[in-house]
Amino acid sequence: MIFVLGQLGGGDEAADEPRGGWRSGDARGVGGWATVLGHEGVRLRVREVDPDDLRLLPGTTYLFAESLLTRRSARRVAREVRRGARVVAVGQDARRVLRALGEPVPTLSGPPGTAVPARRAPETRATDRVARQGPVWATPPPGMRELLVLDATAPQDRVVAGELRVGRGRVVLIPDRGIVDNRGIVRADNAAFAVAVTGRGRVVALRPRDGASAGGLPPRAVAVVLLLALAAGAALVSRGRRLGPPVLPDEEPTPGRSGYVDALAAVLARTADRTTATRRLRARGRTVLARRVGLAPDAPDDEVRAAGLRAGLTEADAAALAGGDDGPGRTADLQAVGRALARLEGDTR
Repeated sequence: MIFVLGQLGGGDEAADEPRGGWRSGDARGVGGWATVLGHEGVRLRVREVDPDDLRLLPGTTYLFAESLLTRRSARRVAREVRRGARVVAVGQDARRVLRALGEPVPTLSGPPGTAVPARRAPETRATDRVARQGPVWATPPPGMRELLVLDATAPQDRVVAGELRVGRGRVVLIPDRGIVDNRGIVRADNAAFAVAVTGRGRVVALRPRDGASAGGLPPRAVAVVLLLALAAGAALVSRGRRLGPPVLPDEEPTPGRSGYVDALAAVLARTADRTTATRRLRARGRTVLARRVGLAPDAPDDEVRAAGLRAGLTEADAAALAGGDDGPGRTADLQAVGRALARLEGDTR
């Protein structure tokens, strides 16, 4: 159980975190970006998602920066952008989304340098210079709103980052992952730019899990389900019947009604006319026994006694039930007849 709780609780997250992930401290990770967002009061939620079930909601910014998008999942993202979602795609994920949208991919690269805001926009209001080292567009996609371009020392304007309106949605594209990874986020105004393009609303980083495991579940969830199923099976086996012959008790347990019969007989024994009480109980017992085994109403005492034994009565109770009606009633006879009647009536109900 402790192991299962550990699996559900997440265990060692670093063991499952990609080197370029949102909790990674590796140079190529984006854990620094997540930390900066937290310091600015923006809560970043990291969610794994099956590309077949990918749905992006309006009013939320979705980040893709772990280089985990495949062609299939990138097509899903492009479809959701057209429906009204806002996406920020970085590095290889940005190039995948561009191809899914049918837009040109930046191919030019040069020595590391700086980029400057293309215009005073909300995304670049707090940005003067951004350190860069990756690819740029020589000719940006038609309709792109330029956010960052190469500085004035470059031979001509080259677009470093921009925003596209696609259908009812928008996608911010930053092909140069070095701007926001753990090495670049601490340089120049890179952190301010990363926070600005993210925004201060609801932010979710999606992690597609193409072919993660059976049924689209992550391996940890599959392990937990299997462990719970194993525990349930063990519980069923432990509560089931054991194999082999039953263990019989050394003595037959006392019938549950015997205490009641003894108490009833004690009450009857205190009556002054015990003979009449015994005769009436015996007559009732004979009637029940005759109905059960098919005796004649006036069967001899020996037949009544034998039938009582076959019906499961003890020797004393069967003899008391078959006894004659002569002589004063005795307490022992009264109790025995009462037990016999209770046993017969209990078995026939």
